[in-house]
Amino acid sequence: MDLLPSQEQQQIVDAARHFLEGEFPLADALQLAEGESRITREHLTRIAELGWIGIGLEEAWGGVGYGLCEEALLFVELGRALLPPSILCSVLGARIAAAGSTRGDAAEMGRVTGTILSGHCKIAAAVPRTSTSASIGDVVSGEFMLYEAGDADFALMCNTGGAALVSLSALKSLTPVSCIDPTLSAATFAADAIEASAFIATAQDDLYHRGALLCAALLLGIAEATLQRSVDYAKEREQYGKPIGSFQAIKHYCADMAIRCESLRAMLYYASVKLAQGDDSGRFDVHTCKALAVNYAQLNANTAVQIHGGMGYTQEMDIHLFVKRAQVLAGLFGGERQHLRDLLAQPRPD
Repeated sequence: MDLLPSQEQQQIVDAARHFLEGEFPLADALQLAEGESRITREHLTRIAELGWIGIGLEEAWGGVGYGLCEEALLFVELGRALLPPSILCSVLGARIAAAGSTRGDAAEMGRVTGTILSGHCKIAAAVPRTSTSASIGDVVSGEFMLYEAGDADFALMCNTGGAALVSLSALKSLTPVSCIDPTLSAATFAADAIEASAFIATAQDDLYHRGALLCAALLLGIAEATLQRSVDYAKEREQYGKPIGSFQAIKHYCADMAIRCESLRAMLYYASVKLAQGDDSGRFDVHTCKALAVNYAQLNANTAVQIHGGMGYTQEMDIHLFVKRAQVLAGLFGGERQHLRDLLAQPRPD
């Protein structure tokens, strides 16, 4: 099995990296007020014009017509640039609106699909407070944490049974809470038999595992970005008249970070190919990938803080943003422990 990106896939990666470095420099994130999103409505429409929201959606539904593998490659770059998880919600939300069963008018859902793909509709991430605290279907109940609710139109809710879009206007009594990631706003709410605007069952389209894989891609981006920042800093920072990168201890730190990135990248590529093929064994690999991604992204981000020394703990450096974003992404689409439990509950496929 050839896991290397094709020439066309590499062009997607290169174009995305060039755009993100020019439009979303990390220095801008340090200037944001607490809870202020890096993605405005204008930014979202520009991203949509690039085709990123519909990159993996079938052309018949208005998408670009690529697949999960291309989505995964793109989301690694989005993770590098610390773009918020609302983009992931838009990608999945477009699939729900396009193909999900709905209690409303089919034409209305077609309109919603168009507004999501054009970037004129923002979708927040609603995460169950615990793995057993939510019931998600045509009717939604439970306790949730909601990220980026500020100017969102819908909330996306997902578990192993399926995924739903719920109009934000239907959510009552949002309670703002502080978020560990200062670039994200957060709130809690309790849903009591709220009717979903659209719902799609896992048997029709497995968005839970798709979301977990793309979340792992975001975490790989964090692991790679913190590695690159650590290597660059180790070349510049001098101690005792030498760059600290010449010290064996720092070399070992960076080597360990690089090994984590490479092993996670191989796992991500393999899992995306297997899941894209519709192979049930792909879920096994997604569980492995998300669990590794949570662990490795946090290890790399924490190691980067250590390599940066005293400066690594300050808000003047962007390293702390990667540490905090990794903590948030760890809980989206199942945490490390949940995926390990799911992994152990099924036999290893042949």
